[in-house]
Amino acid sequence: MSRLSSLSRPSRRATLLATGAAVVVLAGAATAWVATTTTVSLTVDGAAQRVSLHGGTVADVLAAAGVRAGAHDLLAPAAGHHVSDGDRVALRRGRELSLVVDGVARSIWVTSDSVDSALQEIGLRADGAMLSASRSRRIGLDGLALEVRLPKTAAIAVDGATTSRTTTAATVADLLVEAGVTVRPSDTSDVDLAAPVTEGLLVHITRRDTREDVQDVAVGFATVRTPDPAAYVGAERVTTPGRAGTERRTFSVTLVDGVETGRSLVSAVWLVEPVAQQVAAGAMPKPAPAPAPAPAAVPAGSGSGLNWAALARCESGGNPRAVGGGGLYFGLYQFSPSTWRGVGGSGSPADASPGEQTARAQALYARTGRSSWPVCGRYLSRPGTHEPVTDEACLLTAGDVRALAARLGLRPTKALGQNFVIDPNTVRRIVRTAGVRPDDVVVEVGPGLGSLTLGLLAVAQRVVAVEIDPLLAAELPATVAARLPDRADRFQVLVQDALRLTELPGPPPTAFVANLPYNVAVPVLLRLLEQLPSLRTGLVMVQAEVADRLVAGPGSKTYGVPSVKAAWHADVRRAGSVGRTVFWPAPHVDSGLVAFTRREPPAGDRAATFAVVDAAFAQRRKTLRAALSGWAGSPAEAERRLLAAGLDPGARGEQLDVAQFARLAGVASP
Repeated sequence: MSRLSSLSRPSRRATLLATGAAVVVLAGAATAWVATTTTVSLTVDGAAQRVSLHGGTVADVLAAAGVRAGAHDLLAPAAGHHVSDGDRVALRRGRELSLVVDGVARSIWVTSDSVDSALQEIGLRADGAMLSASRSRRIGLDGLALEVRLPKTAAIAVDGATTSRTTTAATVADLLVEAGVTVRPSDTSDVDLAAPVTEGLLVHITRRDTREDVQDVAVGFATVRTPDPAAYVGAERVTTPGRAGTERRTFSVTLVDGVETGRSLVSAVWLVEPVAQQVAAGAMPKPAPAPAPAPAAVPAGSGSGLNWAALARCESGGNPRAVGGGGLYFGLYQFSPSTWRGVGGSGSPADASPGEQTARAQALYARTGRSSWPVCGRYLSRPGTHEPVTDEACLLTAGDVRALAARLGLRPTKALGQNFVIDPNTVRRIVRTAGVRPDDVVVEVGPGLGSLTLGLLAVAQRVVAVEIDPLLAAELPATVAARLPDRADRFQVLVQDALRLTELPGPPPTAFVANLPYNVAVPVLLRLLEQLPSLRTGLVMVQAEVADRLVAGPGSKTYGVPSVKAAWHADVRRAGSVGRTVFWPAPHVDSGLVAFTRREPPAGDRAATFAVVDAAFAQRRKTLRAALSGWAGSPAEAERRLLAAGLDPGARGEQLDVAQFARLAGVASP
């Protein structure tokens, strides 16, 4: 080996020494690196990992782990916090919750990863609520749309009952389906079916039905008179007896919550047509009557000096041989055989001399007064005097009412509320209490056979009667003509349902007097007060319970919808009671008289006020805040409107008068 070679190659010992030195340097450097490394536990959405780095902050930890924190994430500690070895860092990433609570939408960021924990995070108590997703549903980083319907207490009034329930239904329609209530096309709801369900809501469903009612009605026969030249004027003879017919009438009946509120005639078909009664009426001029012998002495007060000739002209045309009433009445004064015998006569009255007939008539007058001649008795006033004609002759008695009904083949029907007044004194009392004046135009509803009609017509300037039964309506003019012939031109009858009345022919009516059918008394009264503004006074006879409700004032147990609505139009007061025995057929309840005087209504809208009244009394035991929640949209809105109207939300409907209801109805919605 050359020297050069030996110089260029280090010795083995030198090499070992150099290598050892290098190892020492490297080991020192490693020890220094290890000494400056920090290890942190990073938990992201519950998943833990270890991250090592050379000191720094939480932000450095995230960067070292390749994790990015967003604006809606929850990071603890904060990003600028310096970490030490062994520290823990937690990151919960935000999730957008598109939340709809009871129809109100909002967007909320949460860090919970399940529906249940998210609801707890935002503090929404949803016990019993309806959720569009299960509580265990995971919420991903892309978020979740969630609908929540909180439970509410709502009530439904339908079919005569009110029931409360806790519900999560979204709309009124859903609530009704949930409760098993079917709303038919003919029914109505006082709350829009598409409206949301709110706390304390009351939904009132009104059932409206139409049914068919078929009645077989007896119809009286007409009388056809044919001149008989062989008989004297005034004499009549039945040649063909009349026969009543039977008509099948089909009515369309309207029911509101099961109560009849109206009916209209749809069709009428003859089952048996009536046969007219044929009467031969005398046409031969009467011979001059023989001079009457001096009448026999009659008792004092028997009616001597009265106008017996006028009575005879009315009853028989002055013919002492006259036969009337289908062969039942005879002579100048149309005696029946039994009455003739009762005053001492024998044989036929028509065979007696005029003097004897007059004497016997005066004897009858001494016993019974004018009532023996109910139609013509008013002509007995003394010749040359102006003695006023009373209603004694024209009013119908119980016998008259029954006789008229029998002749017409009429059976009073409950469906039309037919209870006829048979007591003339009750008629006089009604006319007197109503204060009917000679210049009044009176409208009467349900005149029936004419008992009250005749009493009114004897006083008033004009009477317009509204009658739904065509059989009765057809007979009324004949009854008036027979009993008040000099006032027949002042009477008119309309065949019409009073619940559909909008106007009357002729001069505007000033008074409303009627014996109202029990089943439609309140709606008929309110209808006429609404449609006939010219009415200034009135008196109606109604069921006693209805009378009490109409006149009741605030705070009374009987105060309710009829009371408030009647008070809108008029001052209403009780004017007396009427027993059952004055009617035929006798009803099962007593009646009451209700008088009214028109006054200016309160300021406000009638329809809007009546809507509030209906809502307030639908649940009369509840406070106005609760009872009006359906009307206002919510209990809170009902309270706002009540306070704005100066009313106590804790009061009840029975404590408000009509002016307060009107003021409340005028409070505008926000």
